Amino acid sequence: MDDEQLIAKKLFERLVEVCIVLLVAIGILALTGQSVTPRVIDSAETVEFRATAPLDSDSAWGEAETLDFADLPDPQTDAWLRWSPARELPRDRPLAIQMGGPFSADVYFNGVLIGSKGVPGYAPHDEQAGQIDGLFAIPSGLIGDEGNRVMLHYSSHHAGYQPAILFQTLSILPYRDDARRPLRYYGPIILVAGALAGLTLLAAHLSRARKYPPGQWLIIALTGLLIAGGAEISRALINYPYDWHQPRQAIQLTGFFVFGASLLRYGLLRWSAPPRWLRLVFWGAVLLAATGVLASSGYDARSAIAIGLLAGAAGLWSVWTGFRTDQSAVLLAIPLVAIAVYSQVAPGDLLDRGAYLLATILFGHALLRHDFVLVPLPVEVAKPKTLAVTETGRTRFLPIEAILFLKAAGNYTEIHSLNNAVTLDGRGLSQVLNHLPETFQRVHRSWAVNLDVVDALHTYEGSRYELSLTVGRQIPVGRKHVQTLRALL
Repeated sequence: MDDEQLIAKKLFERLVEVCIVLLVAIGILALTGQSVTPRVIDSAETVEFRATAPLDSDSAWGEAETLDFADLPDPQTDAWLRWSPARELPRDRPLAIQMGGPFSADVYFNGVLIGSKGVPGYAPHDEQAGQIDGLFAIPSGLIGDEGNRVMLHYSSHHAGYQPAILFQTLSILPYRDDARRPLRYYGPIILVAGALAGLTLLAAHLSRARKYPPGQWLIIALTGLLIAGGAEISRALINYPYDWHQPRQAIQLTGFFVFGASLLRYGLLRWSAPPRWLRLVFWGAVLLAATGVLASSGYDARSAIAIGLLAGAAGLWSVWTGFRTDQSAVLLAIPLVAIAVYSQVAPGDLLDRGAYLLATILFGHALLRHDFVLVPLPVEVAKPKTLAVTETGRTRFLPIEAILFLKAAGNYTEIHSLNNAVTLDGRGLSQVLNHLPETFQRVHRSWAVNLDVVDALHTYEGSRYELSLTVGRQIPVGRKHVQTLRALL
């Protein structure tokens, strides 16, 4: 390697290290940055709840329960809640009530109906599913100096599942003209989506170039994570009816499950286990994760359980392999175990951004700096130089480079070499081919040829084909071999 090539190689390594540092910096900034949600004036923490209609929003609500906002029940029919903002509401700017979740509601402010999120109803046929997110302007003339009240008449008959939290948000904030979540709320996902897509393509390229079939599981894992991210971001793009919320979350759960299961499968194949152990560990972890998903309520909890258990299993396998046989496996172990711990400590944050950032840092570092760990370099096998042919009382060693073609002769094989030499081998044509390099290809039921001595492929009437060799011989070609032969030549 000359000086110019050495300098270019060192420069490339430094650029790769800079990219890794940037990925880590992006992760740290995204995880510790300021909130990207709009500035909120007041949010509901404690509300009054009742299952029967009040006489009006200013009545005593004597039958009401006082509940934490996160504990609001999903009513069998319909219900009412009332929230009294604790902070003084400014009058010098337009305000709005923001809410989100799988429910329909009529929205009242100080006893006046100011908007509807769908149409709530006593029974499913009475309800019309509203958008997942709602934003309703508060007329400035309704805002009092104190004692302001927000009342909702709500129902949730079309969610399709039992949500862990029915009301995701209820707050008062400065008015804006779009009820959807801001795209910057999903900034970390959007920021790293391109990097993840690029890493997926890089993994595909390396797997193909190095002829490494287990690499397909790495590609599937990263694709699953991209699918989960796409489902998450969709809420900022479309304010869909809340009965679409279950399919969206199911797609996200599927993406996380595919990510975890494929990553585990890849780890078991990359640092190979005996077939019995491979099946036991893989299907045991998948069954455990599936059981946890089915036993949980709420899709966020299910997604956290799935990615936590499967990534944790892959991490533990990497740890065990790293200390037992291959230390390079530890490179993946630490981030995978971190994902598993993260899923239990801060599951919501993991699903919103943490999983994507950790995966980008993990695979960015591994694929850019240590690609041989994820996609090992092919092991070069020394090509044989001779073919052993057993004859009566002796074994002859024919130079492979001198062999031109093979011809089946019943249960035997004629080996035709340079100078018109013919050797009879007691093995069949297929058995002889198994001991020759890939340059020898079967071109007919009874013929195989050394592609290095092929001069041309001829086509004749009646769909007949022949190969002409550089030594002047003609070899018939079967029709089913023509397409493969053309590709090889």
